[in-house]
Amino acid sequence: MKRALKVLFVVVALVAAIGAMGGCFVRAHPVAPAAVVVARPAAPPPTVVYTQPAPVPAPAPVYVAPQPVGPPPPTIVY
Repeated sequence: MKRALKVLFVVVALVAAIGAMGGCFVRAHPVAPAAVVVARPAAPPPTVVYTQPAPVPAPAPVYVAPQPVGPPPPTIVY
């Protein structure tokens, strides 16, 4: 019984060692190669242009003539 356990232990150890070294007997099919990822430089940040609205011209001052105080002068008809 002890001899059978020793043989079983050795067989399991050999299978584990060969499997750890990449033996293909453990897998039923070959492993597909890993995808190769090529690092690309990051895209530049988008250019943001901040524009100011066109300045609104100040309204032109309106000249208001001084108004006489009191009643209007009499209208003279010739």
